[in-house]
Amino acid sequence: MSEFMGIINLSETDDLLKELTYNRPTAAIPFGGRYRVIDFQLSNLVNSGVEMVSIFTKGKFRSLQDHIGPGKSWDLSRKRDGLFMLHPMINYNEPMIRYGDMELFKTNVGFIKRSRQKYVILSKSYMITNINYTTAFKFHKESDADITIISKHIKNGSSNPKFLGLDLLNCDGQGNIKSIGRNFGKIDDFNLSLEMYIMKKDLLIDIIVDSYEKGDSNYLKEAIMKRISRLKVNMYEHSGETFCINNTDNYFKASMALLNKEVFDDLFKRNG
Repeated sequence: MSEFMGIINLSETDDLLKELTYNRPTAAIPFGGRYRVIDFQLSNLVNSGVEMVSIFTKGKFRSLQDHIGPGKSWDLSRKRDGLFMLHPMINYNEPMIRYGDMELFKTNVGFIKRSRQKYVILSKSYMITNINYTTAFKFHKESDADITIISKHIKNGSSNPKFLGLDLLNCDGQGNIKSIGRNFGKIDDFNLSLEMYIMKKDLLIDIIVDSYEKGDSNYLKEAIMKRISRLKVNMYEHSGETFCINNTDNYFKASMALLNKEVFDDLFKRNG
């Protein structure tokens, strides 16, 4: 997995986390005692053998920088590759307004181009789960897909508010994704997008540049869907425990769920 670059995109909205994110991003919220929300995505990447990780911040990053430091806890303090925190460019002559996560990708496309890795794994920080990307990449290669989106199958979704407002994947009979919708709690069984993408680096660059030139997308998922007719996009189903820290209620319930030994072991002990 040394041919992979991990990109953790901190563009999550934190409107429903209130005081928890007043002076810090969602990624820096404490979880499970001494950990932070972002630790799970960092550990997922490193435990899968990824040696280069970049974090796209969007502001309020001091506490995150203090927590991560040079990345020694994840063996990412290296002379070659390692950990990079990339902060947004600020134009002091204009209001600091950002339109979706494509702004972060456009700002950092030069960094992506200069990297020596062939593939990228994209993720958000607020999805707490324990996943082995090696298995997901094997599926990606064997299926000959352009893009693989990691998903989780949800049952009884209409009676469970845990994943309300998150993306769901609409697929054909072969598991090829045809559109990305939003969960409004009306569907019982659906495939939840964990907002983790596997693709070639050159394809990501092409999508960013083409979207920028046409000005047709504010979000990466939107840019992908507008090019779906010429891409093979499929999904890899993840079965592990998953929590999304996107509001205070979910944060409380995820924290209390750690009292369940099976949940704790799944998040902290499976896959190393």
